[in-house]
Amino acid sequence: MADDFSELCRREGEAVVKYRMIAGGDRILVGASGGKDSFILLHVLEHLRQVAPVEFTFSAATFDPGYPEFDAPRIAEYCRAHGWEHKIVKLDIAGIIAEYNPFHRGHARHIAMTREATGCDYVVACMAGHFTQRGDPAALS
Repeated sequence: MADDFSELCRREGEAVVKYRMIAGGDRILVGASGGKDSFILLHVLEHLRQVAPVEFTFSAATFDPGYPEFDAPRIAEYCRAHGWEHKIVKLDIAGIIAEYNPFHRGHARHIAMTREATGCDYVVACMAGHFTQRGDPAALS
């Protein structure tokens, strides 16, 4: 396992140099979802921070969507246990599933009414493509 992590760090280091991804004084914010990808990225950045010829800092932030099953404090605890700064950002999001497409005034009204009714900060709209406009192909997939 340690060899796999070393190889990952080596490759990441090469990419950082090749594409000039990190410069001295950079402050990097990692979106920490609690999944393996964001945790691995944090560990790789910690390794790079220790060996890189330039100084940079990083911290993590988790956007808490507000539903009970999402355990943002667990993510914060993990980050802090490793010495990484972490912030939980609470977002109040409402979702709309819209069969109608393309975007028009009706969508704008639907979004405004949703925002007014829920008091949410953000509205996410999932809209059907033109092929699924009448729902027939969607029922088959």
